[in-house]
Amino acid sequence: MKRKRNGFADFNGKKTKVYAEMDIQSGEMVYVSDVEGNIIKVKKLK
Repeated sequence: MKRKRNGFADFNGKKTKVYAEMDIQSGEMVYVSDVEGNIIKVKKLK
């Protein structure tokens, strides 16, 4: 069973609710990997 990883990301000063498929710590850089309806999926920027 997958653990839900909902949180918020700051995109140019706008706080946006996001979903991550991996653990991401506060302050790490992310990018939008997919958008499904109103769900914004993010991944860690390597």
